[in-house]
Amino acid sequence: MITVKLKGGMGNQMFQYALGRCLAVRSRDRLQLDLNFLNDRTPRPNFTFREYDLGIFDLNVATVTTLRGLAPAPRLSYSQTASRLRIDRLLSKLAPLRNGMVRRATLFEFDPKILQLKGELYLDGYWQSPKYFEEIAGQLRREFTVRPELTRPDSGIADLIRNTQAVSVNVRRADFVTNPEAANFHGVMGVEYYRLAEKLIAERVSRPHFFVNSDDIVWCRRNLKFDHPVTFFGEEDSGHKFANQFWLMSLCRHYVIPNSTFAWWTAWLNPNPDKVVVAPKRWLAANNINSADLIPESWIRV
Repeated sequence: MITVKLKGGMGNQMFQYALGRCLAVRSRDRLQLDLNFLNDRTPRPNFTFREYDLGIFDLNVATVTTLRGLAPAPRLSYSQTASRLRIDRLLSKLAPLRNGMVRRATLFEFDPKILQLKGELYLDGYWQSPKYFEEIAGQLRREFTVRPELTRPDSGIADLIRNTQAVSVNVRRADFVTNPEAANFHGVMGVEYYRLAEKLIAERVSRPHFFVNSDDIVWCRRNLKFDHPVTFFGEEDSGHKFANQFWLMSLCRHYVIPNSTFAWWTAWLNPNPDKVVVAPKRWLAANNINSADLIPESWIRV
């Protein structure tokens, strides 16, 4: 059995599932998703609580569970900062904590040894690199398809996207702005980033039409200006757990993404071989973390 600990928002959970799925395919083993951490509502300062978000996809190949009886990890009080990462790296050296348990908490650096693991496994980490699951890319593109009942094809935007050189422009704000810990660790892409991204897209795409989607669309309407046709998603286009927004983004041909794993996945899942993807050169405000393994070589980093 391969068990994956889920934590973070939808994009993080997708990375965790993807590695577990790849190892399960390799070893012809079963996969289960541990929701204990997501369900834990123990108060934590400056912490954004998350829920299970993979339900927008029809993932029949995995079992969702709340495991009991696992060896508990050391209870520590630390924030999502460089000091936390140093502690996580120290803990990872203690693995396995019990039979088959693996700990890894570094965010982006690809470790090829992980793909060689076999037997009873418990995976605790973020696993944010496509190198962990490139060999099952086709399967993931099928499995990470939004359930049809959660989409709204009658909104009009879908038809407009299909009939233009549609560029998805995602703007991530939410706790990256309101939570001091998240703001210091992640940072936020500002107006200048989107202006430069528009220029780079226009140099490579004929007659682009920009479709702006965000968790703060009001801010986007007030602050983002484009020299090309632009359509702003409305709040009604988000849907349950942003499922409809994810689906609409997946219909686009090209992408401008911020430092958001949610947006990363919409760009990566698109099979268009001619897609242009613009991504931040600096993924995190914290400057001591190497994110080179996160961004595919064909994407443009600015």
